[in-house]
Amino acid sequence: MIDTSRVWDAVRDMISDEGRTVLSLAWDGNGPAHSGCHHVVEWRGLYFFQSSDLDAEGPFDSLEEALALECFQVQTAHPEITASGIDRAALLRLARDVVGGNGECVLINGARYTLEDGELRPDSVQPEAHAWEQDPPGSGARSVPPAKLLGDPQMRHERLGMVHTAHVAPLNQLVADIRRDRDCGEAVPWFDPLDGGVKARVLFVLEAPGPRAVASGFVSRDNPDESAKNWLLALQAAGLPREETVLWNIVPWYVGDGTRIRAAGPRDISEGLPYLDRLIQLLPRLSVIGLVGGKAQSVEARVADMRGDVKFARVPHPSPQFVNRRPENRAALTQALVHVRDLVLPS
Repeated sequence: MIDTSRVWDAVRDMISDEGRTVLSLAWDGNGPAHSGCHHVVEWRGLYFFQSSDLDAEGPFDSLEEALALECFQVQTAHPEITASGIDRAALLRLARDVVGGNGECVLINGARYTLEDGELRPDSVQPEAHAWEQDPPGSGARSVPPAKLLGDPQMRHERLGMVHTAHVAPLNQLVADIRRDRDCGEAVPWFDPLDGGVKARVLFVLEAPGPRAVASGFVSRDNPDESAKNWLLALQAAGLPREETVLWNIVPWYVGDGTRIRAAGPRDISEGLPYLDRLIQLLPRLSVIGLVGGKAQSVEARVADMRGDVKFARVPHPSPQFVNRRPENRAALTQALVHVRDLVLPS
């Protein structure tokens, strides 16, 4: 009998290798350990939707059909659109759908636009970096909300000084080993020493780190983006103690091109899973693995083979693309984490 899953994996690899990305919509750079990006890829005259957060869809007969997906109509924190072969008017229409309220910014092919009175207007002074990473005119140092502590250089410096503390040292030795094995340097962020390290009873697994995780240096709920903020607040609301958790990715290295991330493909996942196996063996108290988002959930059977004595829980991805889509989605994220808490800390 033909193994259809292997056939589809081969097709996805062909699309990744041969396809041409015609549009990317990114937000915040990453999640708590993750990218935040949707892509539309053209391959042999057909169009495919790929995402760091949502299930792949397609094929579509036209780009317009792919862009009609609901996720391209959702207001998004700090959006950035990169496209080729799409006229400016169409890009502005898409940008208007995803940008927030007046005064919010969007980057379109590197140019910054601001929403004013319902219209997107190009800024007179264009940024060298992302608009949301710059200080407001006339301000002092950029303020960092408490939920985004690793946006503060001093906080990052202090956290880096803790990466070899005893409870997290074996995990960060794994990071050092991956960096050496793949010669990829800081493309693999550190485990956060404020999490549970080897004492954790819950391992949350996402897809792959994005540019902001690489920039902060950590796979962390404290990263300076809306996805990380959503994750932090949901964990707090669920009452799941931080010291019981650790956060990781099925692909532990950045898979983008330096300017934007792409969805992890079957080959990336196959190369990343042996390192996940090594991580799991370093967690003697592990009792629950939370699979966060569709890509992580797709490998549940393969992860289950690594450790037979743990329970699995499926958790929605905390990105704004999910949380902001419907009012009930934030509650669904929190409730999924409450379920994890109850598995670890039964009343």
